[in-house]
Amino acid sequence: MEKKKREAIQERLDKVTKILEEQVEREDKLRQSMEEKILKDRAENEKKEREMELQHIQMEQTLRQREEMERDALQGELDKLCQRLEELTRKEEDRKMQMQDVLRRELEESQRELDLQMEHLRTEKRRTEAFKRELKFLKIKIEQQKECEEHLKKLLDDNLLKERENCDKEISSLKRLCGQKCAQILEKGSAETPCRARSVVGYVQEMGLLGLNVALEKVGTPCCIQ
Repeated sequence: MEKKKREAIQERLDKVTKILEEQVEREDKLRQSMEEKILKDRAENEKKEREMELQHIQMEQTLRQREEMERDALQGELDKLCQRLEELTRKEEDRKMQMQDVLRRELEESQRELDLQMEHLRTEKRRTEAFKRELKFLKIKIEQQKECEEHLKKLLDDNLLKERENCDKEISSLKRLCGQKCAQILEKGSAETPCRARSVVGYVQEMGLLGLNVALEKVGTPCCIQ
């Protein structure tokens, strides 16, 4: 029994050992393959780096030559531009001096015109101030005239009111007197003929209206009672 168990265990151990050995062998092959690939890649990368460095050196040389050519061309262009700029500067200075002379003459002329205008403005200002003083005086006179007219109007209105009041009193007095006279005449003429009585009444009425119109005319009322 024990022997069978040992044999079974030994058999299982042999299988596991074989499996482990196969796995170690596969790992060794895989590691060797990876190392070979790394070496190959490193060699290729070094080759590419050398090629890229060579290309970079060639590009730098080409760029340097191109920059030198461009620098020479730019230097020649710059020399031409400097010469042209000097010529333009001389011409600009000459034109500037001419413009300064023209501007100086125009400024002197403008100053003379400005002086004349200022003198004219001062004259106009003095005239305007005189007009303002005269206008102020006229306004004062107008205000005084207005106040005087208002005062006279007030006095006239007061006098007219008093005259109307007096006229009303006179008219009332005349009406009262006329009424009294009419009553007396009618009483005296009641015994006489009717025709005589009517003529007397008409005469009294006519005299009463005449007195009333005289009173109205005295007041200034534009009307006539008939």
